[in-house]
Amino acid sequence: MGLLEATREALQLLFAGDPELWGIVAVSLSVTLRAMLIATPLGIAAGYLLATLAFPGRRVLIVVTQGLLASPTVVVGLILYLLLSRHGIFGELRLLFTQTAMVIGQVLIALPVLVAFSLAAIQSADPRARETAIALGASGPRIGWTILFEVRFAVMAAVCN
Repeated sequence: MGLLEATREALQLLFAGDPELWGIVAVSLSVTLRAMLIATPLGIAAGYLLATLAFPGRRVLIVVTQGLLASPTVVVGLILYLLLSRHGIFGELRLLFTQTAMVIGQVLIALPVLVAFSLAAIQSADPRARETAIALGASGPRIGWTILFEVRFAVMAAVCN
């Protein structure tokens, strides 16, 4: 079967309303949505903290995060498999081959991207926005929201990536 024939058959099943195919699509969308709902706030918060706070080990965390951008998804999947398999550290949880395991895998793959892109976006923000917020008496969280609002398009690019 050629690529053109397979594509045509897949589209026919899709538009015919094949319940099994639509069930698979629903599971895929559900897993992706749940993973992004978990990874997005964590990644943006981690990126913000790495961009704005000075602490020991910060540079190492940034390098590790950027290094994780190059990790193949297959490696992440294999490590997750080893951890969740029956003889793995988390084998007792019996999560292997479940939607929860797929969500965990997608979160692990998405987090470095979200952190790195958020970090870059926040570091590129105009420093006058932070200074202005401080001068106007904004609280710490309000300053954070102001900076994130200034770089919202770059952060959304990270989320949509």
